Amino acid sequence: VSIPAQIGYGQLSQFFASQQIMQPSYFTAPAAMVVNILAGITLVLGVPGTSFRGFGFVACPVVTTTVEYFQVFFAVVVFCGIQKLHLAC
Repeated sequence: VSIPAQIGYGQLSQFFASQQIMQPSYFTAPAAMVVNILAGITLVLGVPGTSFRGFGFVACPVVTTTVEYFQVFFAVVVFCGIQKLHLAC
């Protein structure tokens, strides 16, 4: 399910890298890592001090797929929509 997002992000980052624009890769990868850690801990293990115990390791693929699409969405909105880095070519 996350294969289209992986291919899309790979193509987008390769497009920018071929023009010596490395900024998207520098910001989207750490942002995706933080979202993956926070969502993974919250949805898999639960929230300490509350009654929410998490969904267990069944939630891992859902979290990973969601983060893959978040990474594509973040790159397209910030670097194509707001900064318009794709117009440089």
